[in-house]
Amino acid sequence: MKEYLLFMRGGDARMAELSEEESQAHMARWGVYMNNLADSGNLVGGMPLDMAGRVLRKDGATEGVVKSKDDEAIGGWLHFKANDYDHAIDLAKGCPIFELEGNVEIREVIPM
Repeated sequence: MKEYLLFMRGGDARMAELSEEESQAHMARWGVYMNNLADSGNLVGGMPLDMAGRVLRKDGATEGVVKSKDDEAIGGWLHFKANDYDHAIDLAKGCPIFELEGNVEIREVIPM
């Protein structure tokens, strides 16, 4: 199996609009999604990310994070195993980020 990283972007504005009950229900769906990936043997790891950060370049560090053209920073990541990109896409389709109008970027990890 190959390894892939799934970068989750967006959804923060929609998450802020949810009631406490809706937020808890959404987080419960994340738990189910992650448990399903783990139970199938595909999950390697993953975590949400703080929206604050630093960008380091050769001339120094700046406060903030890199954002896409849609002004969406990476809010979390998953590391999983899949047979190929089609399988990785199938695994990613159940990601709860889509409920909040977020998106995912799937990248294959290249062995060194």
